[in-house]
Amino acid sequence: MPAGRSQEKRRFLHISYGKFRERAGENESGAEVRINKDNKSIWEFVFDFVEGQITGIFYKEDDKFGNSFEVVLDDKIDKFQIAFKEGDSFFNDFFSKLPNVNLDKWVKLVPYDFEDKNTGKKKRGLVIWQEQNKIESKFTSYDKETKKFTYYEGFPEPEKKMDKEDWKIYFIKVVKFLRNYTNNKIVPILKNRQDGFIDDTIVDIPEAETPLDLESGDVPF
Repeated sequence: MPAGRSQEKRRFLHISYGKFRERAGENESGAEVRINKDNKSIWEFVFDFVEGQITGIFYKEDDKFGNSFEVVLDDKIDKFQIAFKEGDSFFNDFFSKLPNVNLDKWVKLVPYDFEDKNTGKKKRGLVIWQEQNKIESKFTSYDKETKKFTYYEGFPEPEKKMDKEDWKIYFIKVVKFLRNYTNNKIVPILKNRQDGFIDDTIVDIPEAETPLDLESGDVPF
C-alpha cells in the first residue's frame, strides 16, 4: 500500500468580545448565535478560558484578515490553534507576558473585555495563569503609588504628551518589538518540539477587536 502521513486536526480559536470563539455549524449542539454588523447570524462555540501546554508558535501574513501569531495549545485531548491578531489588546498583553511563562508547564489563558465602572474606560486583555501564579509582563511594571510605568529591555516608551496619531505610531513600535522578540527568543525554543505540522489554513476572524482605545491613552500591558 502507498505510504502516507496523516495531519493532526486542530480547533481554530480567536478572541472577540472577551471570549475565545470557535466557528460552529448552524444550530450545532452547544453553539451560540450572534448577529454581526452585516445582520448575519454567526454560530460559535464560546469559551471563558482555555488551558494546556504551549507547543508551537508561528507567524501568518495575510493581506485580507491581517497578520497574526498562531499559538498552538495542547490539552492532551485537543490541539487548539489560537489566532492573536497583531495590534489588538489581546496580542499585546499575551506576548508581553509570554517570556515569563515556563514553556514546559501548562497555562490557563483567560481573556477579558469590560468597562471600568469607576473610570468608564474600556479594559481589554488576557490573564495568563501558571501553577496558580498570575504571569506579569516581562517588559513593563506599574507602580500604583506613583501611577507610573517602568519599561525594560528596550520596550518602546511613550512620550509624556501624545495625541491620537502619536499613539498609533507608538503601538506600531510595540507590535514590531513584540514580533521581533517572539521570533528571536520564543519561537526557536519551541521549534525543536514541534512535530513538523503547521496548518496554514486562513481562518476568517469576524469582527476582530479594534486595536486599542487610543482616546484614553492607556497602555494595556
